[in-house]
Amino acid sequence: MAIQLVTDQLSNVVDDKFRSQFVGNFKVIQDALNENDWETIKSQVDDLEKEVNQLIAQPEQLEAFKNELWGEIRAIVLPDLSPLQITQEVLTFRTDSQGQQQASMSDRLMAEINYLKGSTEIWQRPITVDDAGRISTDYLVLSTTVKNAKNIGIIGDSVAHGHLADVNFGDILVKASGAKINNVSSSGAHMMNNDDNSIYAQSKQIAGCDLVIIQGTDDDWLANAPVGIKSDDEKTSYIGAFYRVVDNIRSLNPQAKIIVMTATLQVPVDGTTIRRTDRTKNDLGKDLHDYMDAQKLACTDLNLPYADFMQPALFQPMNPAFRKKMMPEGLHPNSVGHQLIAQELAKQLYYFYG
Repeated sequence: MAIQLVTDQLSNVVDDKFRSQFVGNFKVIQDALNENDWETIKSQVDDLEKEVNQLIAQPEQLEAFKNELWGEIRAIVLPDLSPLQITQEVLTFRTDSQGQQQASMSDRLMAEINYLKGSTEIWQRPITVDDAGRISTDYLVLSTTVKNAKNIGIIGDSVAHGHLADVNFGDILVKASGAKINNVSSSGAHMMNNDDNSIYAQSKQIAGCDLVIIQGTDDDWLANAPVGIKSDDEKTSYIGAFYRVVDNIRSLNPQAKIIVMTATLQVPVDGTTIRRTDRTKNDLGKDLHDYMDAQKLACTDLNLPYADFMQPALFQPMNPAFRKKMMPEGLHPNSVGHQLIAQELAKQLYYFYG
């Protein structure tokens, strides 16, 4: 049934022209509501119903769509924190542990680091990173014995001489102190007085020094020399010669601060073939540890500090990675290995002499 619009009464209110225009507008509305157009609208509703039914037939897709839509609405309307809450949290975080409000969150973090540096002893010490990447206290800077050294004497074998190293520990000590150096160490030197290159003979060539380093050697062990005791002379045993070496150094350098160093742990290799280790027994049934342990006991008797390189915490020559970086053929430290030696010597000097 068509809907009729009543417009005759408009003639009493407006003129004919306006009335005709107004009636024409209502005719457009009436045409849209006629039964002929209703069929079109019904068809469109049917199409929409089919789409809805398809979604209903696929509940997982419908659920995903619903959740996605709900999530977007919630993010807009109901955020986890209101802007006021977020602002308050930022302001709270910017207030540091000392009650000072910083300009930004990054400023607050830097302030806390500076508080830590100011209150923690480790930050007050000089720090060094060597070429192997080890981070430690820089005892070369910390030790007044190193910094104040004017003349340094070194005696020992090929390690002290710096064989296979472009820079040895003596060079590093000189750079740290500015001292003059007299390094008379020699490759293959024995502690015992068996020739002009022996460590005993070297001890007579060092005079007027304020710092002297005596390196223990592995050559007496390899030559099957007796370990010996304190009362032996310089030609009888390793320990007898060691005591006589200290006597010579003290006599010729009465003001010197003396430090002793052991030989290093060692695993000499040819390519990947191990020739021996520091635990290999000589003809007397002794390994390198027997000689170095006796030397450390002698240092205690003589009241001398020593740097012990017979410990895996410092040297790991069995490890191919360590050899590649610090001790290529498992016997002689390279320049990186000598950085380790220099720091350990400086640490023991700092502990004992300052």
